[in-house]
Amino acid sequence: MVRPLSMDLRQRVAARIEAGESVRSIAAALMIFGVAACALAVYFPPPAIIIWAILVGAMIGVAASAELDLTAFFTARYFGLRHYGQVYGVTFAAYHAGIGLGPVLVAMLYDLSGSYTVPLIVNALLILSAAGMFVTLGRYPDETGGH
Repeated sequence: MVRPLSMDLRQRVAARIEAGESVRSIAAALMIFGVAACALAVYFPPPAIIIWAILVGAMIGVAASAELDLTAFFTARYFGLRHYGQVYGVTFAAYHAGIGLGPVLVAMLYDLSGSYTVPLIVNALLILSAAGMFVTLGRYPDETGGH
């Protein structure tokens, strides 16, 4: 349900505002859901109220669902369609490598620290840095390959 809503929002806003500043802002805002989820999990650890668990899960779902769609959109806009399959394939592979390695790294941090607070804070910082990178992206290249 989130994926069609995020894509519809992206299309409506992007159609109105030139050069994609709005889309980058939307991407950064959606990533903030992941940061908020980490913060909730740190400040309301188990056995927290079940509502917090549902809220955290929903926030992570919103962030992750929009992430792949926006990656496809940005790949097409910044790298063009000529090599779209190759570039998106690399980003998709990196995304899934992170999905595979993430739990292992979280487990290692848990073993070192004795709680999930450190892995959640590291995750939140990484999400914030990614959101910052989205916001600082330059204008889309024009169709001829120049800026």
